[in-house]
Parts: sequence; C-alpha cells; structure tokens
Amino acid sequence: MAARPGIIPLFAGSPSAETFPITSMSLKVRSPDDSGQETELVIDGDALTEGLQYSTTWGIKSLLGWLYGLQELSHRRKKGEGWRISVGAGSQDLLYKVGVG
Repeated sequence: MAARPGIIPLFAGSPSAETFPITSMSLKVRSPDDSGQETELVIDGDALTEGLQYSTTWGIKSLLGWLYGLQELSHRRKKGEGWRISVGAGSQDLLYKVGVG
C-alpha cells in the first residue's frame, strides 16, 4: 500500500536516513570455530540505513539470511528443515512471535 501513488501511509514510520545521528557502528565478535579469534564488524552505509529503519515482523531480511548461514556453518542446520529464526526487540516480542507463528 505504501508504494501506491497518492496514498499517504500512516501505519509505519519511515524516517529519512539523513536524520539518523549514527553514521557507523563497529563491534568485535568471536569466531564460531575458535573462541580465541575475534573479527571486527563495521556496519555503515546501506546496511546501517536498513538496520535503523522499521523492518518486517520477523526481522531484517539480510540479517536473517546471515543468521541462517551461521546456523548452517556452525550446526549444519539448513533453512527449511522445520525450524526458523526470529529477531525481536526483547523477550515479550519473541514469545509473542513464537506463540502465534
């Protein structure tokens, strides 16, 4: 509906990325294979813009794809084998998603 010409959507905000005060984020993560090895991740540009916007109920599509890939690498679990990943904003959000999904 939001893409339909002439419609003014009032349901979800879509703030302009130029108004975000954050220009980049970085964090260090441990290797899933070697807990003594760390990698620094930098989130900026389009990935940061996507992360700071509202997303779908189940989470940011590119993040979900990365998490599915991590599960396959670490646990040999493939997407579509009867399980799913949901990203949430806290325990109540995720409990609701599990209960209704």
